[in-house]
Amino acid sequence: SGNQLGWLKNLGILKNESNGKVRLDVNNNGCDNNDISLSNLIVTTTNGTESLSTISLNNGFYQLFPDEGNFITTITSPLPNYFNVSPNSNNSAFVGYGSTDTDNFCLQASSNVNDLSVSFYPIFEDPRPGSNITYQLIYRNNGSTQQTGTIELGFDGNKISFVNANASVVQNSNNILSFNYSNLNPFEIRVINVTFYVNPFLVNLGDILSFTATAYPLIGDITVEDNVFVLDDIVVNSYDPNDIRVLEGDEVNINNYDKYLHYIIRFQNTGTANAIDVNIENILDTDLDWTTLQIETFSHDARVEITNGNQVKYIFDDINLPDSTNDEPNSHGYITYKIKPINSVQVGDIINNKADIFFDYNQAIITNTVSTEFVNLLSTLDFDLNTTLIFPNPTFGQVNIVSKSLVNKIKLIDIQGRELKEFQFDNPKLNTKIDLSFLTSGVYFLNIKNNE
Repeated sequence: SGNQLGWLKNLGILKNESNGKVRLDVNNNGCDNNDISLSNLIVTTTNGTESLSTISLNNGFYQLFPDEGNFITTITSPLPNYFNVSPNSNNSAFVGYGSTDTDNFCLQASSNVNDLSVSFYPIFEDPRPGSNITYQLIYRNNGSTQQTGTIELGFDGNKISFVNANASVVQNSNNILSFNYSNLNPFEIRVINVTFYVNPFLVNLGDILSFTATAYPLIGDITVEDNVFVLDDIVVNSYDPNDIRVLEGDEVNINNYDKYLHYIIRFQNTGTANAIDVNIENILDTDLDWTTLQIETFSHDARVEITNGNQVKYIFDDINLPDSTNDEPNSHGYITYKIKPINSVQVGDIINNKADIFFDYNQAIITNTVSTEFVNLLSTLDFDLNTTLIFPNPTFGQVNIVSKSLVNKIKLIDIQGRELKEFQFDNPKLNTKIDLSFLTSGVYFLNIKNNE
């Protein structure tokens, strides 16, 4: 009016607030400000009819906005049995609106357990001949002890070449990258971005780029199988910048019903101006256990709201995402997360997943739908990599073999089919290591005989 300008913002409906921090007691004297803040844990408050959930931020802070009434707040992420939480729950009685209740949670370790895991995602786009492709190597400490070791990444050096990484790297050969880490705290997640160049003369549409990520140390790790992650990435010529992908593919062996499915939701602002806010709505399939949801990474700062267990919203407030016309490299964003199926999943069950992406107040961009079916036997083109793990691959020395069935015998065979060596085990074992350093460079096969 005249020479005056007024700005008003709708802050939404006034509700109550339940907040607090989640910490790990590192010195067994109760949690205080000097202890480790725990991120990525689901905190839920419910009045028995409605439930609201969120995921603790990097500083351990959580924030929920319930209506009036009596609410019980708990940590709903499944915690390993070597962690205790205090208190088990917090009670809040809200009369009317505008009240705030602050309740903290403290985790304590009951025993010393080593447990690492690793994941590997294509974060911005799929590989195309003649282009750079960036991947994200994510490793976390799921145990109760601080860890120091090495992350290795094996790749096909004939098809792609290493460009750079945002961490110090040792390139042991044309096919293996090594990253050293130290003082990785319990529940801590670290991320390494790795960029490769896709050779346009040796790679064609439909080719598969294979990667094997391994988190060391392996000795003493309580779940060695999640120390190894295998990604087969398919080369494309074009792609949809707003999509969802499940890294396990369209078929999973029913024996792996208790393993994580890894999802990535990618989005890009293809408009003509910055997107101030981006919201992504992701309704979980009824065959997914929402309490096992674990965020791997966000491209930008975000928070998570979960309503009634399956309605997940990823909120990027004030993201100011540039448009692709003016700033293509920074116009992308992504979410990576992993989640387990419910325990009662059966052969023939299909898990579907899609997302609705909202740029400011525009209509939703609906992604593709990815489907994963649980089967008894994989097709002849697939192999259940979770049954027998062989890593690192490629190698220039030791090879670790981890099997779900006792291994009796291993034969080493060259590419002409000649048997070079046999490893016989009088006492069959689930885990073993063989030395291949005597071999010349080349392609070899392992024939593994187990109880099945």
